[in-house]
Amino acid sequence: MPNIGLIGNIIVFVLIVLVYIAIRIQRAYGKGKYSQDVQKPRQLKSFFTKMMMIFTVFSGVIAVLGAIGGEFEMAAVFSVMFIIFLVLSYFMRRKFDMTYQETDEYFVLKDRQKEYKVFYENIVYWQWGFSEMFLLDGKRSDEEYISIRFDYFNPEILLRTVAEMTFDDRFPRRDFDVYPDDSMKKKEMVHLLKHTDYYYLMEDHVEVRNVEKI
Repeated sequence: MPNIGLIGNIIVFVLIVLVYIAIRIQRAYGKGKYSQDVQKPRQLKSFFTKMMMIFTVFSGVIAVLGAIGGEFEMAAVFSVMFIIFLVLSYFMRRKFDMTYQETDEYFVLKDRQKEYKVFYENIVYWQWGFSEMFLLDGKRSDEEYISIRFDYFNPEILLRTVAEMTFDDRFPRRDFDVYPDDSMKKKEMVHLLKHTDYYYLMEDHVEVRNVEKI
C-alpha cells in the first residue's frame, strides 16, 4: 500500500513550488499597453485561484474514495487537505474579486461590493506602499485612501497622470519623515516609477531628468 502521508506531503510541496514560481514570474511579468478595457487581477493570480479549486475538488474526491474503500488513513489525510484548500480557495477568490478600468479622465476600481470612480483632477494626495499606490480623492468626505495594486493591474494612464501632476507641484508633502529634502514628492515619484518598472512612462520628461541630476 502506498505511503499516503508521503503522497500528501508531495502534493503540498508541489503546490508550494508552483506558488513560488508564480511569484518569480509575476515580478518579471511584462507591462501591458494603454487600455480602457476592464482589467482583472493578472492572469497568473486567476490561474492559481483556479488551481486551488482543482486541488480542493481533488482532495475531496480522494477523501471520499478512501472512506468508501476503507482506507481511513488516506481519508483522514485528504480530508485535512480538502479543508485547507477549501479555506484558501475561498479567501483567494475574495481577495481577487476586483476589476480596474482607466480612461484619460478617470479610473474605476471595483473591489467586491465597493466601487470607486475617481477623476484624476480630484486626486489631492498620493502615498507609495508596497506594490501599490494609495490615492486620496478630494471629493470623498470619508478621506479614505484608495489602493491601486501594481501587481494586480497595469495602471499606466493613472501613473503617468499622477506623475505629471507631481512634477507640476500639485502634492506638497505631508509626511516629512520620508524623503525630508523632497517637499514636493518628486524624488519619491521617480523612485516609485523605477521600483515598479514604470519608469519608461516618464523617462523623457524634463522634470524627471532634472530630479535625476540632484
